[in-house]
Amino acid sequence: MSHKELYSLTYNEKASFANVLCTTSSAAGVIGTSLEPIFDSDHTSVVFSNNVSDDITFTANAGTFTFARAGIYHIVLVAHTQQETSNQLQTFEMKLNSASAFYVGERQVNTGYDPVESTHQAVVSISADDVLHIQMKTASATATVIQGTSVIITEIT
Repeated sequence: MSHKELYSLTYNEKASFANVLCTTSSAAGVIGTSLEPIFDSDHTSVVFSNNVSDDITFTANAGTFTFARAGIYHIVLVAHTQQETSNQLQTFEMKLNSASAFYVGERQVNTGYDPVESTHQAVVSISADDVLHIQMKTASATATVIQGTSVIITEIT
């Protein structure tokens, strides 16, 4: 392979990416005490916009991301949430396929000071055909996904 071909191959290969933004908050209390996908268009009243490269598939009605290309990815979740009725701990998880979570983060939410923002990030090795699940739950009562919640997924090249 010539230097020019090698340069063209490495320089022109673009990193995979995905960006999903909540542009309209969900109805109150769509997240309960069991893990729910955050970016699920089935949540009542929620609206998401997205910009996703061709080699990642965002399935809006499941809130999942499927990767066509293996690589190392940086995932940044910015969660704007509201806790309904009582102060509670909110748990955020990221996992691949049906495996155990590779990231777990928690945030105590006081209803007198919500909505609140919390940022969660991870760097993870992803194989082709892996499905990423980004989920949350609350310790009791229910929570709401608020406008401004987003995820940015970037392949590290």
